[in-house]
Amino acid sequence: MNSNYHMNVTIKSAEDGLGLRERKKLQAMRHVQLTALELFEAHGFDPVTIEDIAKVALVSAPTIYRYFGTKEGLVLWDEYDPLILQALREQLRSSSLGDAMREAIVRYMDGTVEASRLLRRMRLVESHAGLRAAVAANLRVLRSEMANVFVDSGACRDPLEAEVAAGATTTALEIAVEHWARAGGKWPLRRFLERSLRLLRRFAEKTVQERAGRKAGTHR
Repeated sequence: MNSNYHMNVTIKSAEDGLGLRERKKLQAMRHVQLTALELFEAHGFDPVTIEDIAKVALVSAPTIYRYFGTKEGLVLWDEYDPLILQALREQLRSSSLGDAMREAIVRYMDGTVEASRLLRRMRLVESHAGLRAAVAANLRVLRSEMANVFVDSGACRDPLEAEVAAGATTTALEIAVEHWARAGGKWPLRRFLERSLRLLRRFAEKTVQERAGRKAGTHR
């Protein structure tokens, strides 16, 4: 599969169901992000300004602030996070929590995420402390949104259980992507995602078995 085909499939997946205005906005945001990545890679993150990016991308600085909020947002923005949450919400209607996470996250990310762009973003994050802090804040937001999906779907009994499940899941995903990036993106991201979620599920099942064993021991 060549990169142009992969890019076309990815763009189509992210744009499915969007109106003309939303599609144009998404395309503009991709263009601005790619422009920013090129400038950051060439000159470093700190020296490049929003105004520099706007000039090269042929858009206004206020437009960039409106789309991304901050300079860090240009690196962190991921058009697929809302789509993955929606896929997770749909899977939970008919699947267990573990199966839903695998179907929604592994299969969805494997089919849509642009590996080259994600790898470039990860390399920038690894090289800059401010970006790493911004990623941590971004993950807290994703954890909260995922927890809401777990509660709304009835997959978790209460907000605490949902936050713990979402926290474990987002951490497992973060670690999977980090290991994939450290390997230079040479192997499919799916391999790392599947193993992380499989390990998470194994730990959860082991905990349940140990708890059941302790309960059985108290009744002897």
